Amino acid sequence: MEPTGCITLYHSVKPAHSIDQAIRIKYLYLLKINLCQLNMEEISFFFTTNKNTSIFLEMGKTMPTPKTLSRLEGTLNPSEFIRANKTVYYSKHSVKNITDLVDSRLLITLDIEPPERIYISKKQSCRGLKPGL
Repeated sequence: MEPTGCITLYHSVKPAHSIDQAIRIKYLYLLKINLCQLNMEEISFFFTTNKNTSIFLEMGKTMPTPKTLSRLEGTLNPSEFIRANKTVYYSKHSVKNITDLVDSRLLITLDIEPPERIYISKKQSCRGLKPGL
């Protein structure tokens, strides 16, 4: 079954005057006529292929989402989710291993095997990974 739509539920650390000041805590989606929810902590990564975006959960399940990575980008907490490239947005807590490669890149291994390997530049890693790992 594929979700027919999705809604975003936000939690604000302080009173938010705009959506930019809010932090997303739940991912809500419509499955036929039922409204379902996911805690953001359950999400390992988002992956896009052929203009279809899927959510990969820590428990190994995968579900499609009608939102693109570009649309998700503005709603994800930047201290929790990192955009690796045009196809992957991953959660910092799902990182299992980081391998330093010779060509100025890092290989990111997640708790769940993604459809393709995730490489990021060392320059990009300073932005998201260094403080948390």
